[in-house]
Amino acid sequence: TLYGNTGRIPPEPVPAVDGLGRDTAACVAAGVLHAVAGGIERSVASAAAALGTAPACLLTGGDAPLLATVLGFEVRIVPDLVLDGGVFREPRL
Repeated sequence: TLYGNTGRIPPEPVPAVDGLGRDTAACVAAGVLHAVAGGIERSVASAAAALGTAPACLLTGGDAPLLATVLGFEVRIVPDLVLDGGVFREPRL
């Protein structure tokens, strides 16, 4: 793996930057951020083509605010989306 074979990348997470980064760790973090953002943008574009309109995009999780800054469209950040989804589940006995 990249982390296993690159001695200068610290094992702890590195804050991602919006851009290319100035060292190996920052460049890897920025690359991951932009790869995830690109996947989200492509998924939303595919959904928009199929639906004929842009769908709402909800983000959740610790990196949602950071991702929102690099996406090319408006998103809604829902911090407790997973927990909120539990209300729709039918209770089982």
